[in-house]
Amino acid sequence: MVQKTVKVAVSAGGSGAPILVEALLLAADKLGIGIFVDVICSPCDYGGGTKDIRRRFGIGPFADPAKNALALSEHPDRDAIRRWLTSRADLDIFPEQQRRSGERHRGQSHLNVHFTGATMMTGSHEAALREFERQLRVRRGRVHLASWDPDIHVDALLKNGQLIWGEAAIDHRSSHRGVPIEKIQLRPEAPLPSPAVIEAIKDADLVIWSFGDIWSSLGPIWLVPGLTRAARVNCGQLLVFANLMTKTDETDGWGAAQLVTMAEQFVDRKADIVVMDTKLGDLDPQVLSRYAAEGAAPVAVDIPVGQWEDRTVFGGDWHNLDEAGALRHDLHKIAGLLQTILGNLQ
Repeated sequence: MVQKTVKVAVSAGGSGAPILVEALLLAADKLGIGIFVDVICSPCDYGGGTKDIRRRFGIGPFADPAKNALALSEHPDRDAIRRWLTSRADLDIFPEQQRRSGERHRGQSHLNVHFTGATMMTGSHEAALREFERQLRVRRGRVHLASWDPDIHVDALLKNGQLIWGEAAIDHRSSHRGVPIEKIQLRPEAPLPSPAVIEAIKDADLVIWSFGDIWSSLGPIWLVPGLTRAARVNCGQLLVFANLMTKTDETDGWGAAQLVTMAEQFVDRKADIVVMDTKLGDLDPQVLSRYAAEGAAPVAVDIPVGQWEDRTVFGGDWHNLDEAGALRHDLHKIAGLLQTILGNLQ
């Protein structure tokens, strides 16, 4: 019997999403099945060099799309390309900043320089990304922004009534510390969605809410008009990953139940499958102390493994420590888990 190609739509939540994307390809290879992964990124990224690019050239963000395209890449020199793109270019595309400040400007990454030039040459942010995918030999997926509108931002309304403007300010809050977020909203309120994203969500066998920042990365994706309706009419399953750790000023004190419930509110649909790490209590106390100094703690395990109401819940050890000692989801552990989940879709 010929097996169909499994279609997966991933709402990508920042730096951890490429691990999930790569794990999906590994899982499909282990199962010997076809897979096509549509990765949907937030159009609201406004941190680091991206802020300068968006202000100057009026184009949308491309750091997260590029990183996820690299995760989908089957180019034999992918790792070398990744290292080069993330290194600093010996080129300053903002020389006037240096003149104004009198300081040496550190320059942009090769990734930022490459995509700025490619977007200007092709005349389209999306066309530049498609050409990048072609060069990287991406064959089993595509990467999108939820909207290609180049001027989308996300703001957060706090429970004390104050408004935090922009993704970077939400992610690294400098005022009103400790005040919980009431809700987020897009600016402009109703940007045009990417038609390809709508179709990808409608047709997916599996829609995934990845690990990542709820308020600044994942949530804004689902505020783009049309995406939640596409998820509601989708006949596949919704998989929600609970984060490993809480984040200061954003998810303080949250357990897995609150994370999953919030994801369901954004997607406007109940999860079919939930994944949470139940082994974070076994971490080295020094690691936990380091995170505690930053106001972070393991996400509490407050839902049962196996069945939670009508959701299937997978619990286990899904983490590792990277070379810098940071807590990450483990590529091969997640791939093993996804092998089970994808196999159940056949």
